[in-house]
Amino acid sequence: MRHPGHRRHDNPWEAAPDWAIEIGIGLYVIIQNQEKIMATLADLTAAVARNTDAENAALEYLKGISQQLKDAQAANDPAALDAVIASIDANTAKAAAAIVQGTPAA
Repeated sequence: MRHPGHRRHDNPWEAAPDWAIEIGIGLYVIIQNQEKIMATLADLTAAVARNTDAENAALEYLKGISQQLKDAQAANDPAALDAVIASIDANTAKAAAAIVQGTPAA
């Protein structure tokens, strides 16, 4: 049922005033930007989780090295101390190479 003075439009934007069209376009742009921001936020959240995992692994490694040094010192075992030092040196070289490889060029 039609009301007097009511016009039917297949596209409601055809009869919309210019100001309403401008608002509609502005809202569309805002929504598009919000979707980009949310995708970026999800990427950032995932990166933080990866970094946290890597930092926790590094801390556990350091705790292990510390305990190995304490154990070797308590046993007064120079060979065990040398083995721990060699392990630290090897892992330091691997870590340095990984950091250089993962660092973007300036």
